[in-house]
Amino acid sequence: MGVRVNTRTRAVEGDDSPPSREDEERLEQKRLRELAEGHPLVREVLKTFGGEIVEVRRLDTGPRQ
Repeated sequence: MGVRVNTRTRAVEGDDSPPSREDEERLEQKRLRELAEGHPLVREVLKTFGGEIVEVRRLDTGPRQ
């Protein structure tokens, strides 16, 4: 089990400062997880085997040498 506490706050709601690298990585992980959870094959496997998604990683789809 993990717990994450974020103490970063924005001074103003309309703050236009760019997101930090951690924020970008967290958003990317959330997006990848949502894509995986929404995939019909993933849902079927989870339902069939009673599993859970623990980690989602992007596969390198670049050319192989």
